[in-house]
Amino acid sequence: MVSSVPVVPFTLLRRKIEMDEISKIMNKGRIVFLYLYLMERSDEGHPLMRDEILAAYVEKGYQVSKNTFTDDIRVLAQAGIPVKTVAIGKANGYYLEQSFDAAELRALIDAVSFAQFFTVQKSDQLIRKIASLAPAPVRKDLTSKVYAQGRRKTGSNNVNTAITTILKAIHEKRQISFLYVDYDINKKLVFRNDGKKYIVSPYALILDNNRYYVPAYNPARKTVVKFRIDRMRSVTEVDIPAEKTEEFNLEQYIKENIGMHSDECEAKEVVLRCESNHMSSIVDFFGEDVETAPEQDGDHFRAYVQVRPGRTFFSWVTGFAGEIAILGPEEVKKDYMSFLHALLKAQGEE
Repeated sequence: MVSSVPVVPFTLLRRKIEMDEISKIMNKGRIVFLYLYLMERSDEGHPLMRDEILAAYVEKGYQVSKNTFTDDIRVLAQAGIPVKTVAIGKANGYYLEQSFDAAELRALIDAVSFAQFFTVQKSDQLIRKIASLAPAPVRKDLTSKVYAQGRRKTGSNNVNTAITTILKAIHEKRQISFLYVDYDINKKLVFRNDGKKYIVSPYALILDNNRYYVPAYNPARKTVVKFRIDRMRSVTEVDIPAEKTEEFNLEQYIKENIGMHSDECEAKEVVLRCESNHMSSIVDFFGEDVETAPEQDGDHFRAYVQVRPGRTFFSWVTGFAGEIAILGPEEVKKDYMSFLHALLKAQGEE
């Protein structure tokens, strides 16, 4: 006797397969929705209650139960998504552990806001992007209190493109070419180098006093020269291998050429006599490893600093109005006195 096997009509079988596929797609879409919803609306300080999330499911067109929601949370956790559960009264709240907290994002926003190498428009665009990394409950606070009045910004829109090109050239060990501008006596931008392009080998990007610089080997001068990126125009990578000077050391270069160390004179050890309340200023400018020694009077200390003793350094010393003095070397003291005489002469006092 041959047993009969029920035959499922092809149309019903196809419909069942289609419904299974739709169900799988809906399940995947629902889990992705949950992840995005938590990322957009929650953090440690703003957990979401289950009922609120279930209501969002329904509004989006997903029919779910409490058990389905629990399963979805478990799926996210098993996938390595940092979903956290916190007790709120007798119920649970849920939130996504964010990559950045509000304080970290605010620090990034402040850095962008005051970075002089970005235009105002570019800064505002970046601030919105950074704020978008925060959940909605804190996003408005991040952007509504950014101090922007009086920001000194570059007028050049080329900085981003220049940075990208320079980084690529450094990575590929290629040279770059560019035009370089300065302001003339009428505050008009003019090209340096008689309007000819510089062709140099870039070594690094350095951020100093809210501006980007690139130290690069200039074969015309046979030395490393520092260029300010917001003054560079038409930056392009050149298909010429970069030249490297054997003696170039980036860390040493930064110590001797950045900030107050940027004057074009030989680096020397200079001895300073400082009033005791200026130790923080010495550490801020020369680092915690700066050599210091207290004097016997208890009111002063000496600092032994490595610096290029030129106008930038002399201006810094003068700003302390005699509370920091140069003790040596003798030739540096003489150069400083000449600097002060020039100041007095310019003011008509000599």
